[in-house]
Amino acid sequence: MPALSGKNIWKAVERATNVAVILGVLLFGVLIYRNYRASRPDGPRTGTTLPALTGYNWQQNPRTLVLALRKGCHFCENSMPFYRKLYGLEKTGGLNAGMVAVFPDSAQDAYAILNTQRLPIPSVSQFNLSRLSVSGTPTLILVDKNGKVEKAWVGELDSAGETGVLSAVQTPSP
Repeated sequence: MPALSGKNIWKAVERATNVAVILGVLLFGVLIYRNYRASRPDGPRTGTTLPALTGYNWQQNPRTLVLALRKGCHFCENSMPFYRKLYGLEKTGGLNAGMVAVFPDSAQDAYAILNTQRLPIPSVSQFNLSRLSVSGTPTLILVDKNGKVEKAWVGELDSAGETGVLSAVQTPSP
């Protein structure tokens, strides 16, 4: 077995150090990604059935677009123009879903928000949003007449997100 010279020892140390640095960077990246995934709010999973909403019947529409909102949510406030657009479509028959807003806040707060925003849709108040698997607001949930989740969108939507919602809920043109 050849004797290790000083030069060979330093090459081995350098390789080991390079491998350790690469492994450390990869591990750090995995930890950052897992932390990002854990901190991102999730919505309900497609195919799950939402619980009944007090005062609202899933059966009254073939599909329902649930808006999970809360008082003081600036993302909710920023999204109101889009929700008014959806309401305008619903009013003119251009939406193949009914709309309902669900709030963890009092009935008075829910009414004040919807009234101020000129969004006269039915609302359910004092509802624990975690029962809908909502961990962040706003969350939009499209359900069928049995309350089964077809799609969900979490957070303030960019234009691509809004387009996705519109394509899911707009009544097709004849």
